[in-house]
Amino acid sequence: MQRKIAYLLKAVLLQILGRNLDCPNCGQRSHEVVDRKYLCTTLRRCPTCRLLHRIPRDSAGQGKIFYQAAYRQGFTTDMPDRETLERLIQEKFQGGPRDYQPYLHLLQALGVKKGDTLVEYGCSWGYGAWQLQDAGFQVQAFEISKPRCQYARENLGISAIEDPEAVKGPFDVVFSAHVLEHVDQLETALHRQWAWLKPSGLLVGVTPNGSAAFRQAYPRNFHRLWGLVHPQLLDDEFLSHRFSGLEMSLASLPITAKISPKKNSPPLSDLLTGWELVFAVRKPETTRPGHR
Repeated sequence: MQRKIAYLLKAVLLQILGRNLDCPNCGQRSHEVVDRKYLCTTLRRCPTCRLLHRIPRDSAGQGKIFYQAAYRQGFTTDMPDRETLERLIQEKFQGGPRDYQPYLHLLQALGVKKGDTLVEYGCSWGYGAWQLQDAGFQVQAFEISKPRCQYARENLGISAIEDPEAVKGPFDVVFSAHVLEHVDQLETALHRQWAWLKPSGLLVGVTPNGSAAFRQAYPRNFHRLWGLVHPQLLDDEFLSHRFSGLEMSLASLPITAKISPKKNSPPLSDLLTGWELVFAVRKPETTRPGHR
């Protein structure tokens, strides 16, 4: 509660001072208001890059400091004691909130095979990377939080790195689950992930669903998705703009049929009403001018 009060007071101050009112992705200052909270924060659509983002935005570099240790999000950040961890490993994390089975099914539906090289972008304390590795992928992981990254290495045997420059690619797949909505420099994160991919590799992301289809179907749920810890939402409009001309699939979980990235495949609104948005983009064999 104290953190939320401090966040709201800071938002009021930034509004008064006219600071941090630009798009965190491209710097544009003119935006369409999509949603409001507490009279002092708004979710806006950038007319240039099409990103849905919170105003006032976070200061540059604030996320890197926040996610070292201050960030708390229940099971995703709480590192278990030895006894609990041994039980979770014995159960292969199945049946609980850390279960990666839906994401493993997603990767299978996308045609990712055992033995393929995969880097998980934002592995937290390693529970997902462990399951990806147990499923037969050759896994490396990146995590900005040093204590959680160290826990993944020492307790789960994950090849986890907190320095993105030290990640050794290229990879068949770059995968992230509920990470991109947190980063304060989204374009930097996407550019880095793209650089880690092999030609014809897959960039796969799972995020909260910022699409209009989800907002219309579940307005209250949509309203809860953005705020203090989610400064932005990804949706079909932003992703279609960002990866224009590339092979891309968009859907929401659960995946009920085999999907594969098809060039310029139109997003279908009836496939975008689940609360988790999924995107998969194929890197071309030869990168064309303008694609990052």
